[in-house]
Amino acid sequence: GLLTTTDALKAAWAKYYSPEMDTASVADLEVTVTNTGARMSAVVVLVFATATTALPAGSLAPPLRQLVGFSRASALGAGEVRRVAVALVPLPLCRADAAGSQWAEPGVWRLAATVDGVDMVHTTLTVSGSARNVLEWPVV
Repeated sequence: GLLTTTDALKAAWAKYYSPEMDTASVADLEVTVTNTGARMSAVVVLVFATATTALPAGSLAPPLRQLVGFSRASALGAGEVRRVAVALVPLPLCRADAAGSQWAEPGVWRLAATVDGVDMVHTTLTVSGSARNVLEWPVV
């Protein structure tokens, strides 16, 4: 599985809305894809996360599955095999409390990489460290 910390989530969150957004990933998940068709095609890999850790008191329940990253492999030739890196972004991996503030918290997420709606790879993302406030609401 993949490992990260609440410090890394907070640092990535700080870049999430900045011009450096393309460097705001928490981690990269690599998936091998194969074009089994007879023609050149593009493949889009979507990665969804499901929280597997109990919610802290006062947290709002997250959606069952959240999109945490995607990547497009273009011009994949017939029979071609390619490694595709998917950058995982911090926003869906942080939790909101009842006041609307966002928190990076330790926990375990189940990740599913999908192509055309079919789960291809399952792994976990473990976040360690103490809870970190990444967005205080309301922002004044």
